[in-house]
This record gives sequence, structure tokens and C-alpha cells, in this order.
Amino acid sequence: MTWQEFNSWKNQIFSQYNHIQKQVGESDFKKYKLDISCRALNKIALNTLEEKKFIELKKVVSKTLDSIPEKNICRASLRPYYKNTKHLKHYLKTHFNLVPIGYHSVKWGTIGLGFGVPYSYFLSSLLGLFIGFGIGMGIGTYFDRKAEKENKSY
Repeated sequence: MTWQEFNSWKNQIFSQYNHIQKQVGESDFKKYKLDISCRALNKIALNTLEEKKFIELKKVVSKTLDSIPEKNICRASLRPYYKNTKHLKHYLKTHFNLVPIGYHSVKWGTIGLGFGVPYSYFLSSLLGLFIGFGIGMGIGTYFDRKAEKENKSY
């Protein structure tokens, strides 16, 4: 696979998303999270992309793009898109180590709350929840910043 092949395919995908963005408007385009594929494709390094991964990425991105309705784009009509977006996010995480912005904060915040519940029970106050959540968010924010520095978040 060559650099030109990847860039020509990426430009085709971006032109289709630009058409959708003109239809919906820029604010709704981001509000409905229709820009996930565009952000992820900008982060993929060509040197990590093998032929097999490229073919699979094409399938996943085209399936996600095809699930966007032609007309009347609203949150209710985008349910199939959100379902396919989960597959895209999982594929990007497993094969390219790319995660969405804020992924680690949410993950570690919930883990911190899980540890905070028993402490709040033993302390007989909500203090344990706040401590656990604060520690979890601190760890998650650290990992989010680290992923951003390594160019592994979209």
C-alpha cells in the first residue's frame, strides 16, 4: 500500500463528510459527533498501516459512513451510526492504540467511584465518594494528557 492510495481514499472520505457537514451545519456536525472518523483518520500514521489493516479500516469506516441517513439527520435517525461508531472506536483502540478524548478520565473516574463507595460506607459520609472520584479523575487526566502528547487520542 502506498501513501498516495491512502491519501486518495482519505480525501474521498473527507469529501463525503464535508457534504454531510454542509447539510447539517458545523455546530450540529460536532454536536452529533459525526466528525469521529475524520479526527481518527488524521491521527493514523501511515507507517503503522499494513495492507490487511488498511482493508479492514476501509470496511469499518465505510460501514460507519453508510449508516448516516441521506436526509433528515437528527439524533433519533443516527442510532445505527452510533452503533457502528462503537465498532470503529473498538477497532481503532485495538489495532492503532487510538482512544477518544476523555476516554481515560471517564474510565478512571468510575473506577475511583467504585473504590469510594466502600470508604463512604465505613466513614458514614459521602467523603469517600469524593476522595475516590478525585483520585480516579486525577489518574484519568494524567493518562489523557499522556495520550495527547503521544498523539494517540482523537
